[in-house]
Amino acid sequence: MTVSPGLRRSLRTGLGALGLSLTLLSGCFDTDRGPSPRPREFYYPTGLVTSPGGRSLFVANSDFDLQYRAGTVQAIDLERLRGLVARLQPPAADGGPGTGQVRCEALGLATNDASDSILYPGACAPIDLDAPPDGQGTLVRNSVNIGAFATDIQVMRQPDTAFPGEQGEAGGPNADGSTRARLLLPVRGDPSLTWIDIDDDTGGNQTFQMACGQGTSGRCDDAHRTGVD
Repeated sequence: MTVSPGLRRSLRTGLGALGLSLTLLSGCFDTDRGPSPRPREFYYPTGLVTSPGGRSLFVANSDFDLQYRAGTVQAIDLERLRGLVARLQPPAADGGPGTGQVRCEALGLATNDASDSILYPGACAPIDLDAPPDGQGTLVRNSVNIGAFATDIQVMRQPDTAFPGEQGEAGGPNADGSTRARLLLPVRGDPSLTWIDIDDDTGGNQTFQMACGQGTSGRCDDAHRTGVD
């Protein structure tokens, strides 16, 4: 069979493009390249969930454009955040409910222009997570690294028996007498179901701890990523 010069050129071009595409795809999820994610900034967040007792807000950041070498899960101090939001709607003079009018100046925030409501739908400019107006330091109390493209985040309370590998004692299902909860995140970049142990603050304190075998690298280990060979 004789192949025309034009067809040969087309085949070479097509195969070259395919090879380049495969090369790029093979490097998309290289966790050894690119800058580390910024632990105190949202970056393409795809999921929010509160702790069982409502004292912490957990945010899944997907790193959708692969700007960084990982996505993140952040623990936000929700009690402090509620206090800040409450200052935007002060109560009426008689102590009753407020008028519902948002007062951005109460937190030193600029007012968003109504003409930009599609890009900036809130009434006020955003609160700086790292330097909020209450002057008590960052609202981001903890952060761990996960794979790219997390699509959701859910929380599960611990049952009456210990999690696998833990031995319970009187007063709680874990060896230290405490109870815990678990975050579950489907992550397409691994792909895996990543899980992270957190405080069950239903009847106790919130320490903002997140345990997923991250060690000094800050990244959840393979033992906490179901589906990774």
